[in-house]
Amino acid sequence: MTKFWVYTLTADTLCLGERTKKGTYRASIESCIPYSQITGALRALYGGGGHEFDLHAVGELLSFQRQRITQGLRDRLTGISVLPIEAEILVNVRGRVYVVYNDYTARLPERIELKMGAFRSKGIGGCVLDRPADRPPLEVTETQKGQLAVRLPDDEAILRLFGVEEVLMPVWGYLFRPDERHVSGQYVRALFEGSLVRGPGIFLQSEEGG
Repeated sequence: MTKFWVYTLTADTLCLGERTKKGTYRASIESCIPYSQITGALRALYGGGGHEFDLHAVGELLSFQRQRITQGLRDRLTGISVLPIEAEILVNVRGRVYVVYNDYTARLPERIELKMGAFRSKGIGGCVLDRPADRPPLEVTETQKGQLAVRLPDDEAILRLFGVEEVLMPVWGYLFRPDERHVSGQYVRALFEGSLVRGPGIFLQSEEGG
């Protein structure tokens, strides 16, 4: 049995970025809120004191509109301006976030304000997570076979935390894992949406493919 806090996410603007064409274009992920994005944002707030490995979360996007912007950026290390990039962001975003429930996350507040995704220094990515104070953690006791609707690292221990019992036909991709200073990082292999797994229905696509 696995348990999750279930939060509603709202954001005025959000860019869960994916770089294409050698970094000249950043399109926003529109299918889900990847493990790396929401887990990293929560750990930035509540991961101190050695508890960063107790925080695990993933999410789904429920509704949004699209908008294009052009941003001139600077290299984080050198401070030198680089060519402006055209970016796609999401506006008026609503989503749902699942946080693995354990002894540490049991103390998370009902309302959480955080920043997530790309262009945070430009005022994009402010998010609010809310859950009713009287709603207990969601208990998941059954699994079924279906296509994954979220993005999770290819890590047996993490998959087990989210109730994924078996990977039948993976769709591989990569999630970015930042270093401790959030200056650099590395890409780690991950299961992307569309992977055939046996897991909780809340993390599986509907029969219509949504």
